[in-house]
Amino acid sequence: MIKARNLWKKYGDNVVLERVNAQVEEGEFITLVGASGCGKSTFLKLLLGIETPTSGELLLDGRRVRDEPGPDRGIVFQQYSVFPHMTVLENVVAARAFQRRGISGYLFGSARQNALQEARTLLDQVGLSHALQRYPHELSGGMRQRLAIAQALLGKPRILLLDEPFGALDPGI
Repeated sequence: MIKARNLWKKYGDNVVLERVNAQVEEGEFITLVGASGCGKSTFLKLLLGIETPTSGELLLDGRRVRDEPGPDRGIVFQQYSVFPHMTVLENVVAARAFQRRGISGYLFGSARQNALQEARTLLDQVGLSHALQRYPHELSGGMRQRLAIAQALLGKPRILLLDEPFGALDPGI
């Protein structure tokens, strides 16, 4: 469960969020709607743990949100977060490698094979199975966004945060 209690976020004198009170139960799907600059992305950054509230509380399962992203939270930003020097398939497999503990994060043997299979399955689900060996610069904006969605889904996050992920998708998707 996510709970915001009297949440505020300020950047200097600029108040971005004020008196936010909300509760999201397990399994709920919610949408934040508002004008550009009203704090939607800031709220997602607070949930991800890359920003901290100025005051108030933001709780995940009754505990304060950690001050760094964890594998329980996936994010797709409105700007593409893909690696330009990697193929589509390598981009998604890299998402799995980054979840690993240790200094290298490299995948070997059965761990690599499992990650490749999961990546292929996800890429098929997001309609990119035909583009496994293509590089991000060879993809349309919508295809790059679907690649970013596949990266986020590979980790099977408990909470998936989407910051305008559908704006760049190709028509008919």
